[in-house]
Amino acid sequence: MRISLPVFAIVALGTCTALVPGRGAFERTLNVSGPVDLDVLSEIGGVILTAGASDSVRIRAILTPQFGPLDLAEATARIRAIETNPPIEQTGNRIRIGYPGDAQLLTRISMRLTIEVPRTTVVRARTGSGGIQISGIAGRVDGESRSGRIVISEINGDVSANTHSGGILICKSQGRVVAQNGSGTIEATDVSGGIDATTGSGAIVLSQIQPAPIRAHATSGAIKVSLVPGAGYDFLARSESGKVSISEMKGKNPGHLTGKLGGGGPLVDISTKSSTVSIKR
Repeated sequence: MRISLPVFAIVALGTCTALVPGRGAFERTLNVSGPVDLDVLSEIGGVILTAGASDSVRIRAILTPQFGPLDLAEATARIRAIETNPPIEQTGNRIRIGYPGDAQLLTRISMRLTIEVPRTTVVRARTGSGGIQISGIAGRVDGESRSGRIVISEINGDVSANTHSGGILICKSQGRVVAQNGSGTIEATDVSGGIDATTGSGAIVLSQIQPAPIRAHATSGAIKVSLVPGAGYDFLARSESGKVSISEMKGKNPGHLTGKLGGGGPLVDISTKSSTVSIKR
């Protein structure tokens, strides 16, 4: 259900905003009570999301036309319409941002969002062209971008990150991490849960602070994995056209190694078609 929201504040555009013809902005604050379920879409622009007050969701947006000079009047009219009636829907603690009633309203309009949410929030954030930054959330986080960098940190829940073109950086996740990249690097460090990382073209760098299963595959790129010191793991590591090195197996660098570290434990399954694999504990 779409609702009309009271205006709590309007962002002052300031000097920089005023220099961009047709540029606009809006700001809204929504009252919530308890865990929040948030769905955010920014086709062009980007999303920055952080933890804020426990009883509200604060949304700020910068709107910029992506048209040429001859289309400025049309773009400006659309931006003024978005300022008056932002694409925000709220049903209790379920909130959607970036889904206007008129699907054409945001076409070729960049909407860069900065959002503060309660820590106990489940987040789904998507961009067509733009980065995603999410930090300090206790719920599950799902970030997806067709073309943009994804940075997710300090999450006390499962994390999913998917981009077709851009790097993925995940740090200090307390849950399971799933990362997929069409063309770019994946870095997931200080992870407490299991890790599943796949990239078509790019390196993968992983580290754990608690033993859990790890799977990593790169079509073209090196893979480096740092395991929990002293912990037990089973491992299967292979490279079709590169070397595999494991810190406790000195001098053995074939393209395929399998065995146990310590007394064995969660499976570490690592493979690359064209580069090296390095595992240390």
